[in-house]
This record gives sequence, structure tokens and C-alpha cells, in this order.
Amino acid sequence: MNGVAGDTELPLREHLAELRNRLLVIIVVVLVVFALIFPFSGDILRMIWDDLLPGMQMIVYSPLEFLITRLTISFTGALALGVPLVVYEAFAFAGRGLYPNEKTFFFKLVPLSFLLFLLGAALAYSIAAPSIFRYTVTYAGGIAEPGISLRETFSILTTLVLGFALIFQFPLLVMASIKLGLIKREQVKGKRAVVYGLLLALAFLLPSDMTGVSQLLVAGMLAVLFELGLFASKFL
Repeated sequence: MNGVAGDTELPLREHLAELRNRLLVIIVVVLVVFALIFPFSGDILRMIWDDLLPGMQMIVYSPLEFLITRLTISFTGALALGVPLVVYEAFAFAGRGLYPNEKTFFFKLVPLSFLLFLLGAALAYSIAAPSIFRYTVTYAGGIAEPGISLRETFSILTTLVLGFALIFQFPLLVMASIKLGLIKREQVKGKRAVVYGLLLALAFLLPSDMTGVSQLLVAGMLAVLFELGLFASKFL
């Protein structure tokens, strides 16, 4: 029977046991990192607040809001730092069904995935978030005094940062699809208009503002990332 060289077919029970063990590793590491971040989460909140909303008062609207926000920022940080481990464990679990050259390719994607994750998060934090907060704070135009909720502010920030970080994984998805033969590079190149249309539709399905500006920006960013993945696939 044809198969991957060196690959052994395992019973379903062993596959499930391996999946459980890898998930446990991820959960334990994320919880440990969470525990390390939490004691400093208050200082982290203050630093981020002063950076994004200088001069604005931090307001909480419920007794538990500050604690919940600290827990959220700690868990988000732990998940972000755990991305390389999640990618590694996922590829290691799926690696039994891959050829040696495919394994090498996917393990090379792990550091690249982390770098793109950081790049997307940095772009969201340094450009997207300040622009959005600056616009929303000044939108009242002196008519109303904004009372900015700590929890809502960090909910928006977390969504932006994680959203951008995940969007920046798109080139890797394109490269992996071409590497595995799921799509053909030349065929995709010839159907750019269709791809761009799908990306635009996807961008408008995402929750965002009602003006359509942010959706167009997301669609443009997806198009650039798609072209980046397509270009990089030439060197596979």
C-alpha cells in the first residue's frame, strides 16, 4: 500500500491520545504564562492606556471591570506568546501524514508564522488602534464629554490586535495550499479578479464600522498579503 515513507498507521485511540497530550501541553504552557503575566497586568494596562489615550481618565462601570480587564489582557498575552507552540504542535500532530520535504517546509513556517503574527499585532497597535481611538474620542466635537470604559476600550484593542495578527497568517495559508497541491499557482494567478472579489466579500462580512472604510482597508491588506504569499510560493 502506498504511503509516506517511515509513516506508521496508528489506531484511532493512539491518535486521540496524542491529540490530547498536545492540547494539554498547550493549555499548561498558556496557563503558566498567564500566571506570570497577571501580577504585572495592572501596570501593563496603565502603560497601554497612557500610550493610546494620553490625558484621558480611565473609567470602570462595575466593581469587577478592572479585574476582568486584567484577566483578559493576561490571557490574551498568554495566547499571543503561545502562538508558536500552537503552530508547532499542530504541524507535529499532522506531520505523520506528510512527506519529509513537506515536514521541513511546515516546520520552517513556525518562526515565520510568529514573525507575521507579531507584525500584524504591531501594525494594529501602532497604527490602527490609535487612529480609531483618536477619531472616536474627538467625534463628539466638544458637544459631549466622552466617558471611556476601560473594559470596552481593551475589548476593541484586543479584537484589533488579534484580528490583524491572524489576518497576517494569510500568506502562509496561500503558500501551504500551493505546497500541498490544493491550489495551482498558475491557475490562481489567472483568476486574480475572482480572488480579489472573494477577499472583498470576506472583508465586508467582518464586523466593523458602517462607513465601509475599514472594510476596504482590510480587503486591501488581504490582497497585498495574498500577493505576498503567491510571490513567496515561487521559491517553494
